[in-house]
Amino acid sequence: MTKPSFSTSEVASFCHVTSDTIRKWTETGKLYAFKTPGGHRRIRKEDLLRFMQEHAMPIPRELRDSECVVLIISHDNGLVSSVQRFLERANSAFTTNVAWDIFEAGRFMATNPPDVVLVDFAVQGIDAVDLCKRLREISEGNAVRVVAVVAQELADRLRDLPPQSLSVLKRPFTPDDLRRVFAAAGVEIR
Repeated sequence: MTKPSFSTSEVASFCHVTSDTIRKWTETGKLYAFKTPGGHRRIRKEDLLRFMQEHAMPIPRELRDSECVVLIISHDNGLVSSVQRFLERANSAFTTNVAWDIFEAGRFMATNPPDVVLVDFAVQGIDAVDLCKRLREISEGNAVRVVAVVAQELADRLRDLPPQSLSVLKRPFTPDDLRRVFAAAGVEIR
């Protein structure tokens, strides 16, 4: 659980700016802050999150309430719905974002970095091997885990990637298959 409010230096660290910039934002009303009896500025978590979302800033993991952020990249409504229903029924906290194309996926990667990316490799314009490599690069030190939803013939091609790069989910799949592939990606679903 994160703190209910933060100092200007903590907020500066989250926003990748200086404390002086945070002070200026609070003085001009761009970011709401209250003052303690000692005159120190404090920013409430909900005000900080709203500000960061309005300005398309990445939300650091330590500010998130949910345990795991999942990004689904697919144009298949059936796949998206089945994965979302599966995660909603789990006894774990998940935030699920859906990108219908690779450009939208890039926006989510920048503004709300996921812990797990579930990629439907039937999406046109996606080179599965190249995308897995790029996702690993984009995630920097956060080690995003990739779950590839593939037909059998593509599953054979993905064997060349290092095992820590991705988990493979072959179509058609069951809820037990989803549970196993998420576990292989390091996410326990209860």
